[in-house]
Amino acid sequence: VLGGTITGGVTGAAILTLGGTESGGASAVNGIISNGAATSLSIVKTGTGIWLFAGGSTANTYTGSFTISQGQVNYSNQNAFSSASSLVLGDASTGSNNVALMSRTASTLTKAVTVSSQGSGTATLGSAIGANSTMSGIITINRDIILAQTTNNGVVSFTGKITGTGNLTIDSPVTTTAAGSFVGLTLTNGTNDFVGNVTLNSMGASGPGTQYGLRLNATTNVGVIPDASNITMNTGSVLTLDNN
Repeated sequence: VLGGTITGGVTGAAILTLGGTESGGASAVNGIISNGAATSLSIVKTGTGIWLFAGGSTANTYTGSFTISQGQVNYSNQNAFSSASSLVLGDASTGSNNVALMSRTASTLTKAVTVSSQGSGTATLGSAIGANSTMSGIITINRDIILAQTTNNGVVSFTGKITGTGNLTIDSPVTTTAAGSFVGLTLTNGTNDFVGNVTLNSMGASGPGTQYGLRLNATTNVGVIPDASNITMNTGSVLTLDNN
């Protein structure tokens, strides 16, 4: 766990590389990341493991890019990322590795996210916690992506515009464990204009709460999935239309 302040110690552009294969939660950044003496500080996540960026009451201020080259980054709140930097999944070193950006608390991420065309593994956005979370920034896709809720009793909402070219797979193989709980994914932006099709995978076993699967929730549901996109529902998948 890196709990102190992290700053660039050289002049010019600096790069902070975070690697490893650990996935049990021990790899975490809790401190503030800033340029320091560097003109810019970029962050690159490598290796197949998971790093948690906790964020705190003060936002990170580094000005370079944040690139998930390999593996998964979990975040706890908006302050985990600098408002002055780009957030990108995939680069020239991704290769066949999977890349993922997942919320780890009930939080809202307003940053724009770009999924690059580089890499042949999966690219996933979503939530890894049994609580409601939201991605409200613009999502630009340059290849196929997975939108996922991986934990029981949580809904991840994508309220920002999804644009670019690539197919969407909706993956929520989980269930509810309490009456009144919900699980699944929600798309709400009526201006989505991505070029690609949508596939819904099977949900988990039926529970006492409500399984949305994929919930389309806009004023009229118009535009949430572009007219030219085909929707494929695999066995056990759920599609919910709700214009409330």
